[in-house]
Amino acid sequence: MAITGPTSGYAAGEQTNLTHIEYAQELNFATSPKTGFMRLRHAGETLAVQDMTATPDEINAIPEDAETILTGRSVSGSISGLLSYSTYDDFIAAVMGMEWADGMEYVCSDPAHCPAMWMDNGVFHLETFEDNPKLLDWPVAGMMRLTNPQNVSIDVPFINRSLDPSDSRRDIVTYSNMAGRAIYAKLFATSAVTDRVIIPEGFKFTPLGASNHKVGKTFTFRKRVADRYQIFTGNMVSQIQIHFQAQQTPTVQMDFIGANLVLSSAPVTDSVLPATTTRIMEAARFRSFSIDGTSYDGMVQSVNLTLTRNGAAQDQALGKLGAAGIQFGAFKASLEAEVYFRDYAVIDLWQSGRKVQISFSIVDDAGKGYVFTLLNAQLFNFTAPIDQKNKTMVLRLPFTGNPYPGGGTLAVRRIG
Repeated sequence: MAITGPTSGYAAGEQTNLTHIEYAQELNFATSPKTGFMRLRHAGETLAVQDMTATPDEINAIPEDAETILTGRSVSGSISGLLSYSTYDDFIAAVMGMEWADGMEYVCSDPAHCPAMWMDNGVFHLETFEDNPKLLDWPVAGMMRLTNPQNVSIDVPFINRSLDPSDSRRDIVTYSNMAGRAIYAKLFATSAVTDRVIIPEGFKFTPLGASNHKVGKTFTFRKRVADRYQIFTGNMVSQIQIHFQAQQTPTVQMDFIGANLVLSSAPVTDSVLPATTTRIMEAARFRSFSIDGTSYDGMVQSVNLTLTRNGAAQDQALGKLGAAGIQFGAFKASLEAEVYFRDYAVIDLWQSGRKVQISFSIVDDAGKGYVFTLLNAQLFNFTAPIDQKNKTMVLRLPFTGNPYPGGGTLAVRRIG
């Protein structure tokens, strides 16, 4: 007679496959929220507690170390994953200190109150008025789509800055790698780039994502192992690396520093939103890599985008075991690309010291994805090694993202 049913007791210990990670944004630092948790897809995590200890020794005749005592505690670690649409959006927004700007389109419906646009020394200015609240609420920087009533559109990076500290109007300054005359000719049927053009009725301004800003966010992570929960509180994103390599799956690694770890038999929350179900992206759908408007499609071997909070740290205080607070530091973006060496166009940028715009995108097979744009990047320390026989030469291009005057280093736009 055949024996049926499973074998029990085969596992030597708890199984990683049965352990879920959930997260929620905190309303108050290092305080776990009761709602808003979501399950997180990942490929590995190393969140762990760090106990700070000391061994204060008194002078005596005992030939052994004194007792080691606990002086403080924090948490840190990484979560890695495979890039998929919307899965890591909360953490991208956190490291950039921004809020996503979807759904903030402004349509000029009253010609008497439509803004004016003009160009000065290669910089476009879009003047807004007090009764255009949607434009006043736009992000500090990002990408913007300008669409005229004939449905002709152009995408440009922008900065939203004040004309005058005492003036409630804003000057949305748009920078573009397209020639000014071409933009004017395309949108307004004129090549007189110094003309002050009143935006016609039906003209649309659509933010396409947002740029880094100054919104601080911390998270609680919940990890169930066996019959208890590990609750990691007060976690800020200190760095995100997004890596694209030919013939490999794009990956994400997120580094965190946090306040404390609490072990709990209670679940903290009764409801958890399911993890995203979007498709994992493929290197073959990496596209539109351009430097200063020049396309390098078909030439890129790898791209590594690093988003960092320089100077991020925990604050410690007497009478408190975990971190008493957090320092978010300053946002920094850098990009390193490897492209096949065909000409000196990029190296000429290095020699001139000119700052340029770098943009690329990636989508999944449903057409959902992202456009990343370094708004004001500069090349330092390029290399073009001749390191072996029978090999196509590769340029290694480390770009540093510089902020525009008034702010704005990296813009991210969601597609789909």
